[in-house]
Amino acid sequence: MLKSQFKANDIPRSTTQPRFKKLLEKDSKRRQENIEASVAKTQASQKPFSFYGRDMKKRMEALNLIDDIDTTMLCQFRARIVPWRILVPRFKMMMEKEEHEREQRIRQNAEKSFAQAKLPPRMQEHADEARRRIEEDLDSTH
Repeated sequence: MLKSQFKANDIPRSTTQPRFKKLLEKDSKRRQENIEASVAKTQASQKPFSFYGRDMKKRMEALNLIDDIDTTMLCQFRARIVPWRILVPRFKMMMEKEEHEREQRIRQNAEKSFAQAKLPPRMQEHADEARRRIEEDLDSTH
């Protein structure tokens, strides 16, 4: 059917070469050099000031002191018994009480507004008229 045979092209050599890996290595090397240069620049600019080194020494000494703490020093601490007032779930009870009061207030307001609700005048007249007709029909059937 086909007059010419399909022939695939060879895969380019650049496809099998680890170019991206080389790029990442190059970037990490450049980043590391920038960090080293920045540290060197910072140290060169702080030479006249001795407080940075002094502060670093204090931090290192504090870290060393933390390691020197004996287990006897840790065992000296004893917590007191928790008072019963703290263990009582007051907050939960208070929130439940407020929620109950809120529900009662909402129910009372709903009942009050329902009692005060009225139809517009024309609709009220129509409802009264319909009620009167029904009463007349009931009276006439008896």
